[in-house]
Amino acid sequence: MTRVRDEENQRIERLLTGGYLSGRDYDVIEHGILQSVAPASGGTFLRRTAPGAVAALSLAALVALLARVPSHFTVKGGESTAAIGALDVSCNRAKDHQCGPGDTLVFLVNSAVASGYLGAYAERVGEPSGNRIWYFPNTTGASPHVVAGAGTTVLPEGIRIGPEHGPGQYRLSVWLSVRPLARAEIDSADASLFVARSSLMAEVVP
Repeated sequence: MTRVRDEENQRIERLLTGGYLSGRDYDVIEHGILQSVAPASGGTFLRRTAPGAVAALSLAALVALLARVPSHFTVKGGESTAAIGALDVSCNRAKDHQCGPGDTLVFLVNSAVASGYLGAYAERVGEPSGNRIWYFPNTTGASPHVVAGAGTTVLPEGIRIGPEHGPGQYRLSVWLSVRPLARAEIDSADASLFVARSSLMAEVVP
């Protein structure tokens, strides 16, 4: 039984790390994530949640998230800069990148690959107005700061899915930058300001 468990742990480690971390580092990541997040309760829609208010991610959900390779992207000037495995999101559902009303969208950053100031917004696919639902910087202009670390971090700041997210497909733009970027800067920001950037598809269900 012990040998089977060890083999399973090794398989999970390979999925989690993609070659970046040792078994000891994996244990640190797992312990840190499970200790740092707790079920969300109460509060208003589309707000910055306090530390500990993010829905807890199960180990199985984290394996599914980190086993994927995020999309490459192109920034201003046509320069492609992909930090593989650096950025992802989850609403802790069985289906990847699927969220529902009241869910908390959380951001995962592999701080061993990239660090900086997190920015993110969503655009509903097919929306004629092209309106953006801004996550970070938030309404006060603040962006979470991710420091360099040993591996994957679940940010304590999450986004509650409220009525502004109607059912449908969304394109999420997520990035890390060397300094906080204002909303008005994003479209014209120079490529040198970005450490990592990813475009992720998500679905909001009724």
